[in-house]
Amino acid sequence: MRLYRLSNPRYAHDLRGMGAKKYGARWNSKGVAMLYTAPDPATCMIEFMVHIQEPKLFPNNQVLVEISIPETLASAKRLTTRSLPANWDAIPGPYALRNFGDRFVENGKYLMLSVPSVPVPKARNYLLNPLHVNFKHVSVKEIRSYPFEERLMKLIR
Repeated sequence: MRLYRLSNPRYAHDLRGMGAKKYGARWNSKGVAMLYTAPDPATCMIEFMVHIQEPKLFPNNQVLVEISIPETLASAKRLTTRSLPANWDAIPGPYALRNFGDRFVENGKYLMLSVPSVPVPKARNYLLNPLHVNFKHVSVKEIRSYPFEERLMKLIR
């Protein structure tokens, strides 16, 4: 299985989920490591872009990290919108989602959690548990420069 994330080049090889641990996010609390990924570069890009709070500071030096997971480990616990609180897609996300993600990591039963994307309807994101016993088999397959196309940059500015 291939998954993707956009990263500052300095952290491209770091799959420990330290950014999520440091800041917290929709599916994890501060202090809980989790690696946020997407199944394709386009979903990954949209997810990245919606989190830019100041367009003038948009970092256009990101790299696309392709992550490899052996097919034998590629099954994920899948959450559907029906199993989530009615306001699951609120901004910011409800505390219940962070609590669920924290328990996912602490429980250690699954390597991956498949969750619906907020900005890309019908798309999924894959949250990886860096504490899972099989996380050692997750690896960086490729890192490539990923400048945002100029037409997108015009929209951002």
